[in-house]
Amino acid sequence: MNRVIRLTVALATVIACSVGVAYAAGRPVPENLPEVALQNTTEAQLPGDAEALEAALSAEGPVRYKILVIDSPEGEDPTDYLDRVAAEWGLPGPDTLYLIIYTEDNFNIRFYMGADFRAAGVDVEEMLTLVRTHYLAGKREGDVAGALADLIGAVNRRMSGDETSPGR
Repeated sequence: MNRVIRLTVALATVIACSVGVAYAAGRPVPENLPEVALQNTTEAQLPGDAEALEAALSAEGPVRYKILVIDSPEGEDPTDYLDRVAAEWGLPGPDTLYLIIYTEDNFNIRFYMGADFRAAGVDVEEMLTLVRTHYLAGKREGDVAGALADLIGAVNRRMSGDETSPGR
């Protein structure tokens, strides 16, 4: 009888864990399109200066960008969703920066840095400072695309060692 109870509890635990994993993985991760820097899965363009963003993404620089724009992580923590993207797409290459923008969360942003960032001395705190300084200010003014372009320029300048270059 004790064995039956233990087996039943073990089975219930496995089922509960499976349901939890299925619930946590609510939004599917889009396919990683290798040659696409900006992958927008929403119905709308990012508000603001789209030309500046396009120019920033096409400019030569030390960093490659993989930007994913989605409506929301559908109940999943945004950072957990970013971790799932990195798991499914593979960790970013050494010179690559993953950015995910959540449109339904006021264009909230998450990032995942490749190994070159740490080698250049860029840690999470410095990247957060770059995001606050170059992305959040423009985003608050409604220029999400322009703010993203400004962030890309700032990251490129930092990674090339030219921190005194003018902004966008």
